[in-house]
Amino acid sequence: MEEKSPSFINIALKYGLILGAIMIVLSLVYYVMDVNFFNYGFMAVSFLVSVTIVVFILLKSIKEYRDKLLGGITTYGKNFISGFVTALIGYIISALFSMILFGYFDPDFMLSKVDDFALMLEKQGVP
Repeated sequence: MEEKSPSFINIALKYGLILGAIMIVLSLVYYVMDVNFFNYGFMAVSFLVSVTIVVFILLKSIKEYRDKLLGGITTYGKNFISGFVTALIGYIISALFSMILFGYFDPDFMLSKVDDFALMLEKQGVP
């Protein structure tokens, strides 16, 4: 049987789904732990973890696209489009999950975070 080579969209979907799933798990961990999103230390660590995950997944996606479809030779434009589509798929999945979680299952969660933010601003003396 002849092995079919993956298409561009299959690679982007595969890594986009992986990225979306990882971001959902990360969101669930933050949600279950009820972290203070407005703590500067948490913000820094969360940012670094998220960026590291996204960059790693995008690099894996671009590398597979280059090696399996383009024969190891690629251009900046092709890399950019490959990474962009992968990230777009991952972030759409993550956003849909967040909309469902915070819109239907726990709509009061965001209101409590707004209150936390207002409290943080008061502590800093912001009128």
